[in-house]
Amino acid sequence: MDSMDPAVLRYGTSILQAGTLLKLISLLVSFLASGPIQPIHLRATCEKYHKQIQKWWKRRDADGRNERELDEIRCVWTRRIWRVVFVLSMYRLTLRQVSSRYNADVESYDLSNFLAATLGLLWFSVPGLINPRSQDVLYVATMLSADAAFLLQLPEVDVRTVISHTFAARFVYAVLAKRIGCVVFCFLVHLLQAIQMGISQADPPGVAYSPGALIPMFLLMFVGIVAVRGLVRENVILKMDLQKRVVELGAVSSLLTACYDAVVEVDQNLCLTQHSRQLSSMLLQISPKAGGLSGKSLLDFFAEGDRARISEQVLSSISSDSENISVVAMNADMLDSDFNHVIVELFCAQFNNLANERCFLVGLREIQDVEHLKPCAPAQGHDREDLEGKEGHEDLLAVYDVYTLDLHIMNPALQQLCRPYLGDTIPDSILDLASHDSRLWLDQQ
Repeated sequence: MDSMDPAVLRYGTSILQAGTLLKLISLLVSFLASGPIQPIHLRATCEKYHKQIQKWWKRRDADGRNERELDEIRCVWTRRIWRVVFVLSMYRLTLRQVSSRYNADVESYDLSNFLAATLGLLWFSVPGLINPRSQDVLYVATMLSADAAFLLQLPEVDVRTVISHTFAARFVYAVLAKRIGCVVFCFLVHLLQAIQMGISQADPPGVAYSPGALIPMFLLMFVGIVAVRGLVRENVILKMDLQKRVVELGAVSSLLTACYDAVVEVDQNLCLTQHSRQLSSMLLQISPKAGGLSGKSLLDFFAEGDRARISEQVLSSISSDSENISVVAMNADMLDSDFNHVIVELFCAQFNNLANERCFLVGLREIQDVEHLKPCAPAQGHDREDLEGKEGHEDLLAVYDVYTLDLHIMNPALQQLCRPYLGDTIPDSILDLASHDSRLWLDQQ
């Protein structure tokens, strides 16, 4: 490939610099136009950055589990990288040793490779030394030892060789360091070492490796390290959040499975997200088609008169707040594959899936004692007519303890229904509202 004309690169660089300058000017203008500039207080600014530095150093996080997981991942990757460094260093030392036998001009001794091979053998033999407690100490000790190994070889060592050969290793190891303060300290030491090398070596490295060029180079490298460290942290947080959601959803599904005959997951359109063998058994489907029930609407399995009621109550319970749990419980008429009517209890809870989409976890249980669900008929005829005229206008609600059967809450509609029998007194137990057969059924639950 032919080399590009230097004039093209020169003019292209000027165009890029002009575009960058225009972008910076536009950002400055938008900042000035955003509002009045507040006076800068030196003390407040210093306190702000001091708190930020303390936060970086102490690595405070709202969830300590994320930090522990992040530290463990860093230790695992550090051990793996040191294995690679050990193999490469031993290969390089062996290769130079063999070459020195045939060529006397080749030096068989390389202090930096010898140090890397020694440390690599140590960490490879005793990997437990790399743990969250000792990670920062080992990082600082390794970086200072590497800098000292190069300083002992001055002025024979070329700064260009040192920077080019150690850039990748220092970058990766700095990303895996535990505290950013240790990275800053080691970077400052390495920068001073590079400047000292450029001044001390007999062959001047040129303008590209002068102190004025090394400082921006190391600054860009540090910015890249901070960016990659942020990506690693976000990845760990997403991983922990994923595990937490999977565990919570699995626990809720297991709990509902113990109480209901079938537990299915539906999307915001009430369509099943996957096939359910439990629901297929409830519907008496012997040989389901390919794909099973996945993608089918849950409303199609209910009677025509209950579809609108289920859809209205479920969708009306949708909450925009992810922390607020919306729950719906009702009785409905389900149709099996033979179009037989089955009375089921439907429990629906809203949640957000891994893609942050609104979904519902639905539990279905067949009700065997259907007659116990019907309220007792009043003794007098005019009371019957009054209740029939008010039927369907308002739901009846009672909250009681399932262990002691103590009655806690009765809504006004239920109190009005029981007033001809109990008066204005509120019963102490749910058994006082049940018939003789219902009391036996409640005692057996």
